[in-house]
Amino acid sequence: MKSTFVVEELLEKVRIYSNATNQRFWILFLISVFASVGLLFNQNPVYTVIFAVTLIFFSLAKPSPDRMARLMKLKKRRPGANQSSVPASINSKLKI
Repeated sequence: MKSTFVVEELLEKVRIYSNATNQRFWILFLISVFASVGLLFNQNPVYTVIFAVTLIFFSLAKPSPDRMARLMKLKKRRPGANQSSVPASINSKLKI
């Protein structure tokens, strides 16, 4: 029974994340079309900057496995666990 609830909860989280990703994609797509059309008709450099910023947001917004796990809170953190990705033995050698 418990595994059924976990699967349903996971599917709901994936559905919410998918909807948010689709919405983000369409907003960025419309902004990029607006910037392209504005540049075509007005030839104002502001539209080039808008398009470049939109491309940056496209690259930042692409879903990665780590980002999906973090946003959907799939990974459980142990209390008192070392948050650093560097092992303690190397971390202590790096301190001056």
